[in-house]
Amino acid sequence: GWLYSVHDGHGFVKNFPSAGIDGDVTWQLVANAGRPVGRASGGVIGDYYYLFGGIGQPVAQVFNWETEHWQLSTEPPLGNCNWAGVSTGAAIYLIGGYADYTIRKEVQRFIPFEHEAVGSWDSVADYPFAAAGIAAAWDGGDKIYAAGGSNLSQVFASANVYSIASDAWTEVAALPIAMTYAGGAFLQGKFHVIGGVQDPSTAHYIYDPASDQWSEAAPLPIGNPFALFCLTADDQYIYSVGGGGGYADWPAIDAVQIYDPATAGWMQETPVTMAFGLNAAAVIPGGSVVTVGGFDGVKFYPFTQRGDGFPGSGSGLEKASPQMGSVALNVHPNPANAGFQISFDLSEDTFVQLNLFDIMGREVMALKNKYCQEGRYQMDVSAPDLPSGIYLLRLNYPASSIEKKIVLIK
Repeated sequence: GWLYSVHDGHGFVKNFPSAGIDGDVTWQLVANAGRPVGRASGGVIGDYYYLFGGIGQPVAQVFNWETEHWQLSTEPPLGNCNWAGVSTGAAIYLIGGYADYTIRKEVQRFIPFEHEAVGSWDSVADYPFAAAGIAAAWDGGDKIYAAGGSNLSQVFASANVYSIASDAWTEVAALPIAMTYAGGAFLQGKFHVIGGVQDPSTAHYIYDPASDQWSEAAPLPIGNPFALFCLTADDQYIYSVGGGGGYADWPAIDAVQIYDPATAGWMQETPVTMAFGLNAAAVIPGGSVVTVGGFDGVKFYPFTQRGDGFPGSGSGLEKASPQMGSVALNVHPNPANAGFQISFDLSEDTFVQLNLFDIMGREVMALKNKYCQEGRYQMDVSAPDLPSGIYLLRLNYPASSIEKKIVLIK
């Protein structure tokens, strides 16, 4: 059926240029990605914009927006593409996905090593059902909201919310219509689902968690069938940056459309310099928006475009990197023999990752990887099989990390 084409695509060249708009935003080409980008999702953590996904292979790349250089990252273990990518500032969640005409329900979590392009993957609670093209967004706290999506035969209206602390999904009120490949954004306490391959591709619905109800909102001026990959937001505006598919039924678009909740309407800005479908986009700290790659009906491209002069100026991105007041990390005894006790104090609720590495930087123990409440934590670690030597204990949290050297003497 038609959903096979949605998930995997067919190469028909078609673009839909927008009317010439001379706005405040200026676009320029910056460094190309190392590999072509398309059907990729991810998010911004610190200085890096992480992207995961591609037809046939889950290409993992990261853009350092400070240096404007690309590097390869750590590939997700499951699926290839078409997942929702959600950053919480400490981790990136990939929800659902697709590979070789198989739809997935796993939720994969990526946690980067501090100030590095690479990181580690693990799995959290599966999505309630297998789907690709799910719209999702983080609320800035404990919740990730998700809605819509599709498998190979059905488009869904179901919506669910994930608690990071409890690692569990809960069903909430369904969308008014079934939607897939729509983009998700959380803005001023509400979850927006925008665009999508369904008819109309201009659809825009808002979910209010307080009332568990959806309302219809101002539609996109120009439909964006694959907004999943190129819808992004700060704490003032939602940005639809290019998009579409590059296919005959779902043409690529160059339109830059901005939703302002103060007016409950859309405005259009300077279009991107090149119209490619299935492109990725993100707001980066400092006021810029980047759009990466895309498809013209023939092939995928590695081009990276940076837009400056957006009205939100990247505001609110500090919520993705909350500043921890104080963190204390202690180990006793040290030097140790077959075991030791770790204690640490958190001054606020946050996501933490605690790992032990050998002197070569190889992880030898994963000790904690979860959302923790404010307070004091203690844990006893048994290490009878580790040889004598110097080890590094690293506690990662959104704002920074703490390291402690441990000496084992057997």
